[in-house]
Amino acid sequence: MLRLFVVLSFFAVIGSSQGSDCTECENLQLTGTGGFSQTWPVLQHTWQINGEFNGMPKYGCYTCQGSRKQLIWNTNRWSIVDCLPGEEEACYGSHEFLYSSRVGYGTCLWNMHGLTWTYCKEGMTQDGCQISDYDDTVEFVCVDF
Repeated sequence: MLRLFVVLSFFAVIGSSQGSDCTECENLQLTGTGGFSQTWPVLQHTWQINGEFNGMPKYGCYTCQGSRKQLIWNTNRWSIVDCLPGEEEACYGSHEFLYSSRVGYGTCLWNMHGLTWTYCKEGMTQDGCQISDYDDTVEFVCVDF
């Protein structure tokens, strides 16, 4: 029983410390060649850390032609949203334009290769996305800015 506690404690410490490692890269380039890049080319730019959300870095895209969307860690995945959960009044909710498959806390964006991402393909309303699709070419690359 003691050995199980030690093992679980080790993984809890490793898991909680990984989130802070995700601040090592302050600028991320969003890339891809699939449907997401064709539907949302305005979001394929550099995303910069602009705070924290749920204990992980929060990113904004200042080169996305005026888009005020945020890239956040929420509900065990990374998401690009129009408004932060809990601050939805300006957007009539928090709507996801792109989100990753579920990954463990502390998984940094630039380490997520070959995952399938879900994106809003058509019809974003106050009720959310009406038609979604999948893209396994979405990547975030750490860049110097």
